[in-house]
Amino acid sequence: MFAQLEVIEGDEEESCQLRYTSFGEKNFGGGLEHCKIDKKVVEQHQNISKLERCVVRLYNKYTGKCPKDVDKSSCFYLSPKK
Repeated sequence: MFAQLEVIEGDEEESCQLRYTSFGEKNFGGGLEHCKIDKKVVEQHQNISKLERCVVRLYNKYTGKCPKDVDKSSCFYLSPKK
């Protein structure tokens, strides 16, 4: 979902990065012993040496072509307009 992904802008020392945060794992039982499980966070840094393979650039290009009225709680893969 779009809500699980965010682009974090970099500064002079660190490049931009794309951060994925899970809503919960498939094996999350939901019981009391699972209440303190942290959400999975994966960060992908910008690939400056090969921009054509940069995940951050591709994500920005994809979201730039998405309609502006898309719901951020909707699925990441959109179907083309007819």
